[in-house]
Amino acid sequence: MWPLWTRASKKRDDHLRSPDFFNAIEFPQITFKSTKVTFQGEGATVVGDLTIKGVTKSVTLAVDSINCGVHPFSKKQVCGFNATTQIKRSDFGVKYALPAVGDDVSLTLEVEATKD
Repeated sequence: MWPLWTRASKKRDDHLRSPDFFNAIEFPQITFKSTKVTFQGEGATVVGDLTIKGVTKSVTLAVDSINCGVHPFSKKQVCGFNATTQIKRSDFGVKYALPAVGDDVSLTLEVEATKD
């Protein structure tokens, strides 16, 4: 038998996958495609198109710092960074339980890119 917290987490995750929230059966992917990158000191601003539930909106990601080097295992050139932005989930059709459940969502992306 699974511990209570694991069952509760699964129930929550299943609800988030349902049509009430992300409708993961019909929309199995959330995508972001950059359209503009502006480097500023150690960081950058990345503008791009975020698609959730088939709705695409332009968002701006703030990147504090970019770290590049040789990956210790693959020996390939790699760069990593964290990017953040704020969205309103209702802008993407995720309106379940508004306003009881907040509309403002903070997104944090952890990215690692390898040069081929």
